[in-house]
Amino acid sequence: MATREVVLLGGGAHARVLQETLGLLGVPVVGFVAPGGAWPVDSLVWLGSDDVLDGLDRRGTMLVNGVGSTRAAGLRATVFEAARALGFDFATVVDPSAVVRASARLGRGVQVLAGAIVNTDAVVGEDSIVNSGAIIEHHCRLGSHVHVSPGAVLGGGVIVGDRSHVGLGARVLQGVSIGSDCTIGAGAVVTHDVPDNSIAVGVPAAHRPAK
Repeated sequence: MATREVVLLGGGAHARVLQETLGLLGVPVVGFVAPGGAWPVDSLVWLGSDDVLDGLDRRGTMLVNGVGSTRAAGLRATVFEAARALGFDFATVVDPSAVVRASARLGRGVQVLAGAIVNTDAVVGEDSIVNSGAIIEHHCRLGSHVHVSPGAVLGGGVIVGDRSHVGLGARVLQGVSIGSDCTIGAGAVVTHDVPDNSIAVGVPAAHRPAK
């Protein structure tokens, strides 16, 4: 990132968190791209809507995906894939207070936020968020565009498929597999595998097909 200008995609609360995280890392942000210029604070230059990307230098610009992911990762994934198709690269952002073991592997554009832990031999796929205080234990494998919410814990060897969301404070027991496009509810305790396109809630969690 040091030799390239950093631009945030998105103008909401998640982008604000990333702006502050990048500041702690000593990485200046030149501005943000978002429809309409929405921004929680007046401290960054609005560069324009998505169409301004066409005029940016692909080699001289590094993007950070500031589009948040709540119960659906679709918009965040779409923004990421569209920018990649234009030839842009995405920065991987790790908060100074996070712990990422040397043997862990983080994909392009992954964000590991304040107080999170990514443990031994874990793999986190591109554009995924390991949010504040989340724990990804040893040998977990996360797909692309996954969001592990604040305080959630994945036991050792858990697998999470692409675009799945693990809710606030949820617990997933060791060795459990969660499919793609799933939502794990806040506070859920997942003790058994969850198939693709499912919603799992409760203690212990029961799953049903997503609508």
